[in-house]
Amino acid sequence: MRPSDSVQRVGFLAAVPPILRSLGINSDDVLRQVDLAPDALTDPEATIAFAAMGRLVDVAARQASCPHIGLLIGSQITTTSLGLIGELMRNAPTLGTAMRDLATHQHRHARGAVAYLLNLPGQALFGYAIYQPGIAGAAQISDGAAAGTFNLIAELIGRKAMAGAEVVFARTTPVDLEPYRRRFSGAKLRFDSEQSGTMMPRAWLERPVIGADPARRQLLETQVESFWRAGDFDIVTQLRRALRVGLLTGQISRLQIAARLGLTPRTFARRLADHDAGFQDLLDEARCEFAMQLLGETRISASEISLILRYADPSIFSRAFLRWSTLTPRDWRAAHLANEELSKAGA
Repeated sequence: MRPSDSVQRVGFLAAVPPILRSLGINSDDVLRQVDLAPDALTDPEATIAFAAMGRLVDVAARQASCPHIGLLIGSQITTTSLGLIGELMRNAPTLGTAMRDLATHQHRHARGAVAYLLNLPGQALFGYAIYQPGIAGAAQISDGAAAGTFNLIAELIGRKAMAGAEVVFARTTPVDLEPYRRRFSGAKLRFDSEQSGTMMPRAWLERPVIGADPARRQLLETQVESFWRAGDFDIVTQLRRALRVGLLTGQISRLQIAARLGLTPRTFARRLADHDAGFQDLLDEARCEFAMQLLGETRISASEISLILRYADPSIFSRAFLRWSTLTPRDWRAAHLANEELSKAGA
């Protein structure tokens, strides 16, 4: 699957037209601007191009002069909006099982980004990261992902518990923090992070899901097994997803990635060859896209980014980035910020 073939289930995006109308914006006009039909978001089970979702939130933010529109959209993410995945989560025995349900099955809803659960020392992070190159609206998607992960956890274990959570954003600190303080009342907020999602004490993963029905869960597991086949979830898409998470964990060797995908090194190599795909090329792509997201949307320094991308030395990162983009990280960031300012001035 080429990145351009990536798709996004409509789901929570069905709320975008009403949100735009509430802000005094003609939703049909916005949809046309991003090459979507006026009824493209009517059916939650329909799909649109993943890149179209990025353009949609980017244009919507500019048209509505609402820089926190990603929060409004992400706040519509609930287990109900996730359809069958959400029902499976709602009947999981523990929060950890529910989060793993979403991480395991999210590719059935979206190809272009990956949801993941990281176990850290004493903490766990449920995050969301874009791996498809060149997606617009990254800051809005970051906000939406943070709101969505927070919503889901609060729904599953109770809103009162969320005062112990920390919400992290792979974007710079917004000019107006008030919408964020209201949305995540009681939780800590951290911007300029390399990840977007919700951090929680690791012990929370063992908390029971409120109202879960074990019998219903068993039926749902059978239904998922019988009717949900990944189909064209090819090795290249799997590798892109695994590399994006692997960069966060430091597990990016061929052997580590093969193990993560449940393949022997020989089978892994054969499947990549069948798709005429090179491991190093896809690792470089993952690093380049991650670097551009962090340079464009955060104030994280180039030397810190080199560590996040698992380079032994910042100079190695700088040379690699120059090869990818023909600019140094510093020059690329300056050019990106200048383009952003021009876009805002022309909006």
